[in-house]
This record gives sequence, C-alpha cells and structure tokens, in this order.
Amino acid sequence: MSPFVAYAKIPMSFLNLYRLRGGSRGHYMVAIAFAMSGVLVINIWSALLVIVIVTRTSLVGTHYIEGGTYALFLALVFVFELAFVHFVQRRVLNDPGFAKQVAATSPKVSMWYVGISVGLLAASTAALNLAS
Repeated sequence: MSPFVAYAKIPMSFLNLYRLRGGSRGHYMVAIAFAMSGVLVINIWSALLVIVIVTRTSLVGTHYIEGGTYALFLALVFVFELAFVHFVQRRVLNDPGFAKQVAATSPKVSMWYVGISVGLLAASTAALNLAS
C-alpha cells in the first residue's frame, strides 16, 4: 500500500464516520478538513516536542513565530487538507480501483488516528515536563 493510499484512507474513514452518525448524503469536506488539519497540527507540535526532548534544546529562545505567520501556516494547512479531501472524494467517484482500496475504510481508523495523535501529544508534553 502506498503512503498516498494510506493517508487517503483517513478522510474516507472520517466520511464514513459522518455517514454513520448523520445518515445524510451531504458532503462533509470542510468538517473533515478541519479535523485533519487539527490532527496534523497536533502531530507537528508533537514532533517538535520530541525533537526538543532528544536534542535537549528549548522551544523558547531566539526563534519566535509571529502571530500572523502562525495564522498563515494554519490557513495553509487547512487549505491543503481541504484540497486533499476534495481530491480523494473525487478520485473515489471517478476511479473504481482507488475506490476499492479506500472507500470501505472503517470509521475506527479516524478514531484511532485522532486518539494516537492526542496520546502522542500528551506523552511528549509529559516527557518534556519530566525532563525539565
């Protein structure tokens, strides 16, 4: 399985979760993109914390990210995720081979993805506090 197919299973899992909960035929692209953007930012933050723990450096120092730059970063992550979710949903509709690989992804995949990401953030934060 390619990394693209593996990552494409996540928005399809979120979509299947929304279909189970709501039962409507609506498109949930924005909600899925927000969820995936949030989890991606959590994963980036967790990676930064792990790097800080391993290198024994500080996040606070000479490097400072302006509020506008951070907002732009978050907006770009959201736009990227929105485009990715739209691309995956269109490809599922137009490519039967791709649809066979990702369309029936269990909603548990998205729940595990979120849970593991939040757990990683909690563990890396706790480890950073213990290391300080």
